[in-house]
Amino acid sequence: MHAGTTARTCDDIDEMVLNFAELKAIATGNPLIKEKMALDSEVQKLQLLKAHYDSQKYALQDAYLEEYPARIRKETEKLSRLQEDQKTIAKETKDIFCMEVEGIAYLERAEAAQAVEDLLLRAPKGVKVELGRYRGFNILYQQDIFGRNLGICGRNTYWIDASLSGSGCIRRLDNFFTSWDKMEQKIKAKIEEYRNALKAAKAEYEKPFEREAELIEKSQRLSQINASLELDRKDDSGEAVT
Repeated sequence: MHAGTTARTCDDIDEMVLNFAELKAIATGNPLIKEKMALDSEVQKLQLLKAHYDSQKYALQDAYLEEYPARIRKETEKLSRLQEDQKTIAKETKDIFCMEVEGIAYLERAEAAQAVEDLLLRAPKGVKVELGRYRGFNILYQQDIFGRNLGICGRNTYWIDASLSGSGCIRRLDNFFTSWDKMEQKIKAKIEEYRNALKAAKAEYEKPFEREAELIEKSQRLSQINASLELDRKDDSGEAVT
């Protein structure tokens, strides 16, 4: 017989003997039994609530010590890089058009659009292709199962949907370069969201288990009752009581 099986069998026997004592106590009207049965149920429920509280507490601890600080750092660094990219675009002259496509500089929008469109037709699928340079940023193109995308590479890399036409791609790049404020506000809002979530997680973590005192009190009382019933069982079995 395995040790685990033996231990379980002994536990079963002890429980059976105790149940006989309980039955006798019930038959003799022992009020401890009724109290014990109620406490058994109440303590078990409280222990389950405490176990759930503990598991939530560990999750909240990870959230406010690691998860949210890491998210805040990531978004703060992203914001810093975006602000550097804003300075790059601010240096570019909007009135003079110049776009480099595959190493060739185009001063006419229509010619640049045609060069972009020619590249789109030749670009292999699933591979990032260096399209060229526009307004101080390197531009990538990629076509995969998810669609066609343009990558704007600065301190951050930003991906936007590409058009099927060269002129459409240039127009979408121009639209992107006017959306810095929206991107900045979006990142700042996310940082604020994570900061608030961190505060809330810390506040929840620091809350004590509301029914801790009740659990301790009822557990102690249950131990006293069990000890009293154990003495009764030994008296009935003829064992020496010390």
